Amino acid sequence: MCLSPCCGKRRQPPLNPYTFIILKNMSNKKLIGIDFSTQLTKRYLISAIRTKDSYVIQPEVLHKLSNKKIREYIDKTSDATILSIDSPLGWPRHMVSSLDNHFAGESIRSNSLRADYFRRSTDKLVIEICGKTPFSVGADKIAATAFDALCVVGDILDRFDLDYGFGTKKDCVIIESYPAVHLTALLGGDYSKGYKDKSGKNNRTKRGDIYKLLATHYDSKVDFGKISANQILENDDVFDSFLCLLSAIDYDLGNLLGAENLKAKHSQVDLSKETLRKEGYIWGFR
Repeated sequence: MCLSPCCGKRRQPPLNPYTFIILKNMSNKKLIGIDFSTQLTKRYLISAIRTKDSYVIQPEVLHKLSNKKIREYIDKTSDATILSIDSPLGWPRHMVSSLDNHFAGESIRSNSLRADYFRRSTDKLVIEICGKTPFSVGADKIAATAFDALCVVGDILDRFDLDYGFGTKKDCVIIESYPAVHLTALLGGDYSKGYKDKSGKNNRTKRGDIYKLLATHYDSKVDFGKISANQILENDDVFDSFLCLLSAIDYDLGNLLGAENLKAKHSQVDLSKETLRKEGYIWGFR
């Protein structure tokens, strides 16, 4: 069950009615969660295998993976794979179109608001639904993370499709995830705060509390037996890769809302295919 500020009342996430038929008939699908960073010491990868009965989280936590190592790892995966990555995978459409023909010193002549140059539509959706403000890929250092992540993603698009909010027919899919959105939509906004390690303080206890709630929520669908809680709770970067993996699982189960599901209620945000194809889409809303 979910108590989320996104809906204001307790409700069950919408399940795909074919989910468990799929689980029985299609096993050995690989799901991967990556907390991406420009710093190799902060990159972590956790994976799971979908069996006929559940999603089995694998025991190894991979660390310090170069772009090349990530691509090599993905190349070895099975035919059906979902890659969930914590990084923006596009830039604001207005910024890209306006600056393409811009010359140094010129005024930026546009009717668009300044925020349109620094925030994507999916970022505005996060602010509106969850009350959280993502780093601006058009202005913050997260742009360097996006650049590096796209060096990986771009090299595997011959086999994978990026789902930018409208679904895909390929068995190999990449989704952009945002751990704070996943936690806010699933457990409430308070759980998306305070689990990060800051100023030398290890917030393992808060992560442990969240982990227990998640383990209970996913009990019937996810097998946690092969990986220890200590591995997942070691630091906030590992924990974020774990949350990315859960986003991949929820995406596979049909629990997450695509852009088409949100258009009517959030009509003031541009969720057109044309815009999201340029900017990308965060999967995590319920």
